[in-house]
Amino acid sequence: MNIFTKIIKVLFAPIQAIPELKGPDWLLPFILTIVVATVTTIVVYPTVLAPIAEQQLDKQMEKMSPEQQKGMAMAKEQLKNPTVQMVQSIVGGVFQGVGILIIALAVMAMGAIMGGRSVKFAVIFPIVSWASLVGVIENLIKFPLMLAKESPYISFSPAAFLDLEAMGGPLHTFLNQINPFALWWVAIVSAGLTHHLGFARRKSVTVLLILGAVGALMSMLLSAIGLSFGG
Repeated sequence: MNIFTKIIKVLFAPIQAIPELKGPDWLLPFILTIVVATVTTIVVYPTVLAPIAEQQLDKQMEKMSPEQQKGMAMAKEQLKNPTVQMVQSIVGGVFQGVGILIIALAVMAMGAIMGGRSVKFAVIFPIVSWASLVGVIENLIKFPLMLAKESPYISFSPAAFLDLEAMGGPLHTFLNQINPFALWWVAIVSAGLTHHLGFARRKSVTVLLILGAVGALMSMLLSAIGLSFGG
């Protein structure tokens, strides 16, 4: 099976594709995830991300002393520096790759907790890596919308119905996890759990939904903590 056929099967017929996910070709979706995340961030940074970051810094500066405000003003200027934007975009892309590793570990651990067959990380990781293609598609769809609206808060989830004031907050962060792309990802990875861990398909989906709910709650908590410090 050539690489293009494998991509189509992973996305639209994962049950058939899972047994074929062998060898080093998992590098393709892994690298593609990092590259797409990096490039899109570089492009949207000046007109979308930097203004949002400046607004957040302005809110923080209102509560600071004159001396602290001077330091924060320097940080604001750095946001306009192309080199800083490039570095932060690359770091963000690398974190996308680290995220795939962490998710694979979490899926493997959750499978073991729920009584699945013992499998190696080298078995689970390619599945999660290939499933990351869903995130690449989501990123590429959001990318032109972010540029058009000059906003990073593009969502295909219930979060889209929140007021502007709630964007980036805990509730927005939580609801943003409930979207068609997340369910698509679950469909792919659950096929892998069913094949390798011996779960019924329903149990595989349940395992991933529980894991997703825990991840969403953690993201919500981190967002709330960040909001409390950022004002």
